[in-house]
Amino acid sequence: MLKLFPSNPEHPLADLRELQRAVTEIGAHTPDDALREATGWLETVGAPDEGSDPTALLRLLVSFDEAMQPHARALADRYVESRLKWSPSSTARWLATRSFLRLLCERYEDLLRLLGNGRKPYVQLTADVAVRLLRAASAAQRWDALRYGPYDPGHWRRCGQAYLAAAQHGLLDQPVRLRSNRQTETTTAREYLRTVAFATAAMDELDERQILLAGHVIHYVLGTLRLTDTPERDSVFWVDPSLGQAPMRMARPPQASPTVRYFSGGATLDTLFEMELLVRGGTLPPALGIEADDAPYLAPLLRHIARHWSEEPPVRRHRRHALPGQLHVIEGLEPLAELLSGNASAPMSQWEQRDASLHGIGLTLPVDERSRLRVGALLGLHSHDGTRWLAGIVRRMQHLSDNTLHIGVEVMSWHPMAAHADDGAQHVRVLLLDPLQRDATIRLAVPLPGVRPGAPLFLLGQNKALKLLPGELIERGADHEIRCYQVATS
Repeated sequence: MLKLFPSNPEHPLADLRELQRAVTEIGAHTPDDALREATGWLETVGAPDEGSDPTALLRLLVSFDEAMQPHARALADRYVESRLKWSPSSTARWLATRSFLRLLCERYEDLLRLLGNGRKPYVQLTADVAVRLLRAASAAQRWDALRYGPYDPGHWRRCGQAYLAAAQHGLLDQPVRLRSNRQTETTTAREYLRTVAFATAAMDELDERQILLAGHVIHYVLGTLRLTDTPERDSVFWVDPSLGQAPMRMARPPQASPTVRYFSGGATLDTLFEMELLVRGGTLPPALGIEADDAPYLAPLLRHIARHWSEEPPVRRHRRHALPGQLHVIEGLEPLAELLSGNASAPMSQWEQRDASLHGIGLTLPVDERSRLRVGALLGLHSHDGTRWLAGIVRRMQHLSDNTLHIGVEVMSWHPMAAHADDGAQHVRVLLLDPLQRDATIRLAVPLPGVRPGAPLFLLGQNKALKLLPGELIERGADHEIRCYQVATS
């Protein structure tokens, strides 16, 4: 008779009642306490013996996996809402959650190997284990993305093994019910497609909230995405589950192999475009399950995903040139406006410049636990030998294994100017990104909470007010919005 722990029959979790008690306690804990408890239990499980009961082991892993689902969502929301992502407390929470997810992946992977010995009564469990492994790996992938890396080097090997194991037994499309009390089903093929879709959507160009929202969007459109055995006209990426490497653009075609798969957006691009129009018109697709507060982040996210899944991938507009040097940097709208107004006391940092193009700068900096830096952050930049401050937006971020950050900055203005403004209800300090010319359309960076949408703005100075007529919202950052205004003719 097979046992859960043949070499350790006294293990507490060998008793089904003890397992149920442990899982119930995890459900009642706070997210942080539940994380510690679940991780501790999984550490005691270890790799299974050859004589272990696969069904009982799967039941154990699924019990802890499901008990942690609501806590994992709460931890993700809390991490995204934290202002100091690199602080010791935020870092510790991220590491603890990532440790649990990696451990869960390893236990599912151990179970998949146990099934690989060919014991026929348990072959049908392959689809269940592969699906659970892929979902756990996708959750870990999302956590790595929230930190902008470094990504788990074993992710694609692990996902490839799950995919190929199910394919070997003809179980790629075998439905797996995720919860006994729900009708929701999925398949190995669907879950592998999910992790491929996430990897090809350029998460290093999104802020943390958009990364979480991307999971909702991908889930919504997953049924229209395609992963085929042969390349199609609109295939944009390829991936080979046997190689253990991330998806690649079709610009670098794969070597011929029966395991190569080709990813395409197909009709998904039309769906994303229609959703973007709805969101910009003020309607949130109910099926996404997204709150109204997320609406300003959703429309640019939909456009971003569509661009990266289209047949014409985003390309650099201007060539980059190696240009090492030092830059003084100031983070945030208000500190930059203070400095441009003549207040030299605003705190600034010194970062390494790697390269530059006509409208972009590549920078390297050490992680600072006090920094609020994120994709979409507004920066002021000044070189040692420069004569002026520039205004830029962080467009890309990569966290490297040596705890440094590589960021890409788009220059928004070569001559930003700080000004005071009034929208009829409040006085705010704004940043002009374009020269003031009558009847011209200009861009302004305004603080959050933002100015009144649809209300004219009056620039104050020299005992007079210049009226600006409101235009569209261009983008929203952590502490600012960039909006268009038309300078009134009179």
